[in-house]
Amino acid sequence: MWPELLRQPGFLKEFVTPIIKTSNKRESHSFFTIPEYEKWALQNKDELKNTKIKYYKGLGTSTGQEAKEYFKAIDKHRIKFKYQQKEDDDAIDLAFNKKKADDRKIWLSNYNPQIFVDHNIKELRYNDFVYKELIHFSVADNLRSIPSLIDGFKPGQRKIIYACFKRKLK
Repeated sequence: MWPELLRQPGFLKEFVTPIIKTSNKRESHSFFTIPEYEKWALQNKDELKNTKIKYYKGLGTSTGQEAKEYFKAIDKHRIKFKYQQKEDDDAIDLAFNKKKADDRKIWLSNYNPQIFVDHNIKELRYNDFVYKELIHFSVADNLRSIPSLIDGFKPGQRKIIYACFKRKLK
């Protein structure tokens, strides 16, 4: 309703938390994207045997201690959004305008899982957010929301049926 607010420097910020954390006796690593982790894992194949890997589904997966760590290093976990030009308006419009459904189909058909936001930056353009981060959520949301042609189930429903069969529920 008030797009001019998004143009105000520092008005909107993103709080980023790791999606995967690895640790062993010597060190730990936090990864904010899956491709970032996969690249590290390929380079450290030998170490993976002795490495504990924790996947985070959301903030609820983080422990109280981890939350304290995030806030102690708040600058590492906070990214300011930056409005630069009309391109940013167009990206926001593409992502959220109900009349742009056909344009979103084209946007999603150009999905490349290897393109992602570098979370070491301090400022992020809205255009980069939409094309490099929001697109990952949108693709995953579609995978969860669209039933399969094979059995007519969504992944969540398929998991429920599997559990029912496994427990011999009627």
